[in-house]
Amino acid sequence: MDRHHARTHRRLLLDAARAGRRLRRAAVVAWLWWRKTTRRRPRPAVVVWAVLAASAVSPVLSGITEVMPTAIGLYYAHLFAAGTAIWLWSERRIAGPNLTAMLLAVLIMQIFRSSEPRLLIVACLGVMLGLMCLAARGPDWTPVLGFARRPISWLAGISFGIYLVHQKLGYVFARVATGLEIEQWWLRLAFVIGAILLAAWALTVLVERPAHRLLAPRRTARPAPEAAPEVAPETAPEVAPEAPPTRG
Repeated sequence: MDRHHARTHRRLLLDAARAGRRLRRAAVVAWLWWRKTTRRRPRPAVVVWAVLAASAVSPVLSGITEVMPTAIGLYYAHLFAAGTAIWLWSERRIAGPNLTAMLLAVLIMQIFRSSEPRLLIVACLGVMLGLMCLAARGPDWTPVLGFARRPISWLAGISFGIYLVHQKLGYVFARVATGLEIEQWWLRLAFVIGAILLAAWALTVLVERPAHRLLAPRRTARPAPEAAPEVAPETAPEVAPEAPPTRG
């Protein structure tokens, strides 16, 4: 009975994953078509609020399949909306009160989507969002964090790879650490973090950057403007001196 239940649950997960891929493809096609045919584009703040609203109502999709909200990404879309809102605010494309309202909506949604200790998790998320705002439009942090510029820049360069592998491979590396009988928690943590960073770096170097070079449009250098030919200044025509009048 347990085996049958596990098989059924696995089938539901696969069905939800397939449905999520189809929906994401349909969304990309619809966005490309809309961008090509529509001249008037909505304001960035309207788009962010639409993403927040879609994430807020995404649990309704669990009535179709339990894992549907997470399979299509809407369950965590509010976190992506928070990052987008901070970037728009740093570019001065949305106002501060609008950003504050967006981040408050994100924190409220996260309260209902976190496990215990719920308040501690949401408080840590709020602190992290505040630090992101300081980094986006705060003072120059070079005097304070100048020594860490290169490590931070390197981590930023592989951040998408970290996002892709940290959960799934994190579980795998944790099991490997258990198999190696690593008992100390700090040593297990260092092993897992190091392995994740190595995997994210390899994914960035071997997959992400070559794919970006292949798919991104090539930028051709613009020819330097030709210098205008020098024009000699106009000179007044020489006038022959008048002959003195003769006396008859």
